[in-house]
Amino acid sequence: MVATVKAVKEKQDSGFTLGDLLDIKLGKKAYKKFDNSSCQWNRFLKDFCADEINDIYPNKLKAASKFWAILRSSDLPKVYSREFIESHKNEINSL
Repeated sequence: MVATVKAVKEKQDSGFTLGDLLDIKLGKKAYKKFDNSSCQWNRFLKDFCADEINDIYPNKLKAASKFWAILRSSDLPKVYSREFIESHKNEINSL
């Protein structure tokens, strides 16, 4: 629904009503699909920073983004796992 409201505002769609929004919530209509890739990144970053094994990286955001790039291009689930970090830490240049 958030993606829909954002799209309606960007397009300045004055014909869009609260009834339309309710229909979208109930699954009767579709306006704009929500892209959850940013949610996946946010969750990955949060979990990466919370795991103490990653304290070795002075710039956690930069390290996490490098790991995320590897994970994103793989066919693995787009979630943080310690095993993934351990198996790919040699691919990350020293920061």
